[in-house]
Amino acid sequence: MPIEITRVLDGDGFNARVLDGSGNTYSDVRLYGIDAPEAGQPFGKEATNHLRRISSEGRLWMEMKEKDRYERTVAIVYKDGEKLEDTLNYSMVLAGLAYWYEHFDPDDELNLRNAQIQAHMNGRGIWKNPDLERPWDYKIRIANERAEAERAKIEAERAAVERAKIE
Repeated sequence: MPIEITRVLDGDGFNARVLDGSGNTYSDVRLYGIDAPEAGQPFGKEATNHLRRISSEGRLWMEMKEKDRYERTVAIVYKDGEKLEDTLNYSMVLAGLAYWYEHFDPDDELNLRNAQIQAHMNGRGIWKNPDLERPWDYKIRIANERAEAERAKIEAERAAVERAKIE
């Protein structure tokens, strides 16, 4: 389906409007097979800006793959062509501003392994420092830190209540 990206959310997500006269929109679409750095990570802002730039010109065509566990649409987005190399998904990885997310694309349907090898060999983007924390690991670490902070807060509140009982 032909689309226009109305808002880039981050390096692998966007909102879109369908250009078929239906008026349909999609919120929080995720690009299939990739994971870009989060806003709080190195290259997060660059990834967002790059997706904004490459999606702003030319015709876009979205192929919906599935819904993820958060009910987001996961899609392949073609730009001005039908080859795998014409996808925004491939372009983000080739630019070194997203990782091939092998866990969700084990068959390498979009040839993202090749794009990642090229980006790595040429030291593009994230591959300038290949020891960076992967986005999926970053999200887990941040969630664990938040959970630990919440547990500590609850424990401190319990201790304060217990002290108040003693006094």
